[in-house]
Amino acid sequence: MKKLVSTLSFLIIGIVSAFCQPDQAWLAKIDPVLLAKTRAGEPVDFLLVFSQSRDIYAASAIHGKEQKGTFVFETLRDHATETQLRSRYFFA
Repeated sequence: MKKLVSTLSFLIIGIVSAFCQPDQAWLAKIDPVLLAKTRAGEPVDFLLVFSQSRDIYAASAIHGKEQKGTFVFETLRDHATETQLRSRYFFA
């Protein structure tokens, strides 16, 4: 358990370091409670919200629930693969 706590702490610190902005504006994007807990070595749950998204409006022209769902899934999966590669490797 201690190893997991340490790993998560370093993970959060690593994320902050990897994506930090020179003007420290990134601190405003992270809940102060989350930062305090990671600095104290406590385990934390968090959600990453990425600013980029893919337009799936074209799905409205597709007929059939399965085809529409497949289009949306594949479109969003491909976009995530292209834009979130660094984060995926970091968390792997």
